[in-house]
Amino acid sequence: MKTYTIRELADRFNLNISTLRYYEEIGLLTEVEHQADRRIYNEYHCDRLRAIECFKATGMTNKEIQSFFKYETADPQNLVQIIELLTNHVDETERALQKLTANLANIKRKLAYYQDIETCQVKNLPSPDWCDYLQRQFD
Repeated sequence: MKTYTIRELADRFNLNISTLRYYEEIGLLTEVEHQADRRIYNEYHCDRLRAIECFKATGMTNKEIQSFFKYETADPQNLVQIIELLTNHVDETERALQKLTANLANIKRKLAYYQDIETCQVKNLPSPDWCDYLQRQFD
């Protein structure tokens, strides 16, 4: 099995070494082998870091990630808690995505407006009216 030093793992995931140590300290990275005062990581840790990255990128807190891993590694009776935690996170992520989508459409609307102003200036035409952009869809 491929192994990694703390520097290699940090570089692979574009993290600070201190972040990896912190994840270990709070229990997000577990089962870290130590050889001669050096941490040794493997694919298990890479998989775990990919999950952490995914959860963090979608707004999950460290405490929620800790709970997920705790439920995941415990007995099968925790399926209800895992499903509830992930269902709540999906709902929160979908709400955040809806907001981002609406904000992106508004930014695209403004971009089109200002690009049209620039085009009008180049062609020596009257500037567009912002009101004409309010009802247009910018998906």
